[in-house]
Amino acid sequence: MYFRSGTVIDKEAVGLALGLADDQIYEPSQVKKIALKVFAQTFVLTQLIAVILLVIACFGLFLSANGLELARKADLYILCSLGYSKAELFVHMLMQWCLLAVGCVLLSWPIAMILARALVSQALPASFGWSMPLMFNVGSFAVSSIFGLLFLLPALGIPLFKLNLRSSR
Repeated sequence: MYFRSGTVIDKEAVGLALGLADDQIYEPSQVKKIALKVFAQTFVLTQLIAVILLVIACFGLFLSANGLELARKADLYILCSLGYSKAELFVHMLMQWCLLAVGCVLLSWPIAMILARALVSQALPASFGWSMPLMFNVGSFAVSSIFGLLFLLPALGIPLFKLNLRSSR
């Protein structure tokens, strides 16, 4: 049952007239609070999915780094013959990949903001009939970026280590 906004409703009278208990009658503000609680629980699932996707992406990057660095193996032997140590080459190649990763993270922030703005201004009102204010939370961006970079280090370090430092054995 819906009531017009601004109408004063006696909850007890409505319950008696319709034969409903108090726990069966909700005010719009209560419905909105319940919906926000359910909506907040979906963010837990969304964050778990994001972590799983991040691990899969790092595995793909591991395979890509392995393939690309194997293709550069001949060039690395030339650099070794010119006097570069394998440790120097390892650090140099790891820094190249890390700079590329940091650049990708910095580019992802504005793209994420554009997607969030589209979600809040268009998708939520179309789906639920209401929206919420978009608040820029640097903490969530920073945490996801740091986790991404932490997952990335072993994904890049292992193939580089195998290629450079272990190739002398």
